[in-house]
Amino acid sequence: MNEMFAPLSGDELAIARKATPKTRTKAPIVPVPDDAPPMAFRHPKHGAPAHVWPYHDAEGRLVGYVCRWDFPDAAGNPAKEVLPVTFCDLGNGKRDWRSKGIPAPRPLFGLPEILARPEAPVLVTEGEKTRDAAAALFPDFVVTTPAHGAKSPHLTDFAVLAGRAVIIATDHDAAGQSYGDRVFELARTAGATSIQHLPPDRLGAWIWREGEKVLRDGPVPDGWDLADALAEGWTADAVAALRDDPAFLSPYQDAATRETARRREAGEPEELVRWPFRVVDTGVERRVEQKEDGVTILSWRWFCSVLEVVADTRSTDGEDWGRLLRIVDRDGRAKEWAMPMSMLAGDGTAYRERLLSLGLVMAPGKFAREALHEYISTARPGEKARAVTALGWSGGNFVLPRQTFGDQTGERILFQSDGGLEDPFRKAGTLADWQDRIARPAIGNSRLVFALSAAFAGPLLHLTGAEGGGFHFRGGSSIGKTTTLQVAASVWGGRDFIRRSCPTAWCSFAGVVIGGSSGKVGFAKTQPDRGPTDDRRDDEPEGPAGQERRCGCPARDDRLCRRTPDGDGGRRAHRRRLRREERRAAGAA
Repeated sequence: MNEMFAPLSGDELAIARKATPKTRTKAPIVPVPDDAPPMAFRHPKHGAPAHVWPYHDAEGRLVGYVCRWDFPDAAGNPAKEVLPVTFCDLGNGKRDWRSKGIPAPRPLFGLPEILARPEAPVLVTEGEKTRDAAAALFPDFVVTTPAHGAKSPHLTDFAVLAGRAVIIATDHDAAGQSYGDRVFELARTAGATSIQHLPPDRLGAWIWREGEKVLRDGPVPDGWDLADALAEGWTADAVAALRDDPAFLSPYQDAATRETARRREAGEPEELVRWPFRVVDTGVERRVEQKEDGVTILSWRWFCSVLEVVADTRSTDGEDWGRLLRIVDRDGRAKEWAMPMSMLAGDGTAYRERLLSLGLVMAPGKFAREALHEYISTARPGEKARAVTALGWSGGNFVLPRQTFGDQTGERILFQSDGGLEDPFRKAGTLADWQDRIARPAIGNSRLVFALSAAFAGPLLHLTGAEGGGFHFRGGSSIGKTTTLQVAASVWGGRDFIRRSCPTAWCSFAGVVIGGSSGKVGFAKTQPDRGPTDDRRDDEPEGPAGQERRCGCPARDDRLCRRTPDGDGGRRAHRRRLRREERRAAGAA
């Protein structure tokens, strides 16, 4: 047998096994076996946890822990980290406690107590620390929370709430309200007989000072929860005195119900009051009504990923209406686009293309297309914003495609477009890095200093009432023209800010244009506060090759930019025209 293909020897196999990296596994063992050692997990940075909460299944068997570490952050402010800890099979016969989530479906915290007190109302909070405080304030309730708080309540089994009276205590922030909505859906699906709401202002509007209940100075702080109530002096007896008020608890209203109420209070037409849409963790859903055996059955059907209609947009003269849309892509990044309402006039292909490009995920088919169209068209956001259709100065604000600089204490000012505009503006590094690596080495080089000055001068034209202009760096190859443009472009967006067409490269800085080429080509027309215009004359149709065309570089005077595409003869004629213009200008001077 050829030695190359001979079986490996025992020594060779041993070396191979030793060299093969071991795959690290962490498989939770649920329930935790009786012979497992006590949990002694330590965080690699923060050591032993400050708080530990055990989770048990319906038989009372331990399934894992949720641990919390309290520590100061880099600025010295209080910070926390909450992690699940389970007893895991690590492979190769090893087992130990590791930071690994409790497998779904997870039990609610205190599940054995919930089962042992079937007549007690169940109070659901967000997080274990808040749960402990609520248990002290409401001793006649069974208080629980899903593991991992607001992150993943849908991975918890809420079936135990069937036939129970449920109260949801929400934190005082948007995340707390969203968490409450998800718990409401889970409890309703499980078959809870009633679901009530304990809003944060029921206790948060008051604090206790020297045994006296006094009205809080100012609004309830963002993120306030029942743990803060306990810290601010509330006791079970003080809470019990308030619970005689019938308004202390109210029926829970989900997002769709709250939106319906808001629209009705705002005087919306009745056909728009019962808005058939809701935004949930997984995206946007439309209410669907179906009749079966004479009974109307309501359900919700998903048609796209998370898409919020944040604000109505319009120009200062009340035209160019649009919608400010916020999309969350699959990387979890939020993006905003001010979409003109005029894009809804057709079949919607153009705006759907833009939304899909931003990262929206849509269900296939006619239902999703029509639902998306109706959702954007009939949304009535509570906010309004001012839309501009040109980059640069708008009043006292300087508008870029994705950011506006200036005083925006009133309505936001946004750039609105059909989505076809390229955005070359970029941020990278720090100001100190830019000063050290670009600005300081340019000292003493008149061309680089001039290019940087021109880049900074553009936004000042509007403030000084000056007109825009262009500057052309011309010369042979490899003498620094492109480097000069790159230095200027670093002020606004780096290399991507440089445009190229024909033999010319250029940058446009809010009305000031800098270009460079190896020939005597000119610049195309520019408009103040904007980039170079299209490279055709207004009266020139798009035609086949052979027609007279502009060269496409940013000239201030398109008479200097004309040439015919007929080879060297056309280029020579182009140069002759340039020389005649130069002599004419010199004579006039």
